[in-house]
Amino acid sequence: MDLCATDSYVSGIERGRRNPSLKSMQRVAAQLDRSLDEVFILARQLAEIGAGKPAKGS
Repeated sequence: MDLCATDSYVSGIERGRRNPSLKSMQRVAAQLDRSLDEVFILARQLAEIGAGKPAKGS
């Protein structure tokens, strides 16, 4: 499947119901027009905010 970043697929990742491979994450990043590094940095920042920790650089 060319487009793995469908709404339901991404929703499953967000809810922890899917455990995407690195290759799948690269495809999601490409669909978001971002590098994989950027996606992981943002995910970490969001996780820290959710855990009540201040994000780095703020």
